[in-house]
Amino acid sequence: MANQPGIIIYISDYENTGKILTTEQKGSLLDALVTFGRSGEAYTGDDPLVSMAFNVHASAIRRTEEKYEKRCQRNAENIRKRWERQRAASDTNVYDRIPTNTNGYERSENKTETETKTETETEKQKKRKIFIPPTVDEVRSYCQERGNTVDPEYFVDYYQARDWVNNSGQKVKDWKATIRTWEKNGKRWSDELRGAGNGDRVEGQRSLYGL
Repeated sequence: MANQPGIIIYISDYENTGKILTTEQKGSLLDALVTFGRSGEAYTGDDPLVSMAFNVHASAIRRTEEKYEKRCQRNAENIRKRWERQRAASDTNVYDRIPTNTNGYERSENKTETETKTETETEKQKKRKIFIPPTVDEVRSYCQERGNTVDPEYFVDYYQARDWVNNSGQKVKDWKATIRTWEKNGKRWSDELRGAGNGDRVEGQRSLYGL
């Protein structure tokens, strides 16, 4: 308690005790509280009212100081624990996680060519999209969405018979893109048919969509 830079006097306590003290007694009380904050020495005067007021304020000052000390201790403990965790983390060496019967450099720097090749192929497989042939209903729904005249059943039958290989000999990767190609080819065929003055449906016109 000694050599404190200041003391806390609560307004409510001062107002309550001040009601029964004269101006002179308030001065004596203030001097006593300053002495208490500086050296921890209690009031030794013979004025019972000042003594009573001093005890009220001194008790409040002690409680405030005790709370402050406890808060400082908690903060110091939290800092100590945090520092210990950081130190433990920095002391952990990466090689501590390597099995004792395994050379860390062998695993990280001396990978065999077969291991590297296998990893590369695995990465490529993950990146490669797996093509799933659409159902007739899926094709019909997409064609309705686009408002085209592509026959869903014929489209699916056509590519199932060809094992989903297009006219260029390439595997179909995006059936929706193929639908859009059929749209363009179908429109071109219709335009050419109208230009020739022939509005009849000819045999094999569907196959032209896949050109």
